[in-house]
Amino acid sequence: MDSKQLENFAKMSLPKWDELPNSELHLDQVIDLANNYLRPLEVDLLTPTMMHNYLKQAVIIRPQGKLYGRMQLAAVIIIGCLKSILSLDEIKRGFEAELKLTSSRRAYNNFVNAFNEEVQ
Repeated sequence: MDSKQLENFAKMSLPKWDELPNSELHLDQVIDLANNYLRPLEVDLLTPTMMHNYLKQAVIIRPQGKLYGRMQLAAVIIIGCLKSILSLDEIKRGFEAELKLTSSRRAYNNFVNAFNEEVQ
């Protein structure tokens, strides 16, 4: 990484659960928001095809109708952070294990706290 990349990375901070939009979002809005959070990581940005794949493989919960909520956005942010080092099946198993122990809100905030601490 060059110094500019390191500088951008050091400024990165994922939003906590309560900082995510609490309104229903369309697919393109979810992708745009997630990509804005993930862009400093310089990972492959999310696409509609990826989102459909995550739904098809049941890595994220299907939305109500065509509207996505905070839970799907949080899951997509985590997937975006982890997909370059873990398989979708491993991420899915991690989600399932974590959600047996705690709420979506707490599980997401635990991930964000650990991520943000490591980045800083």
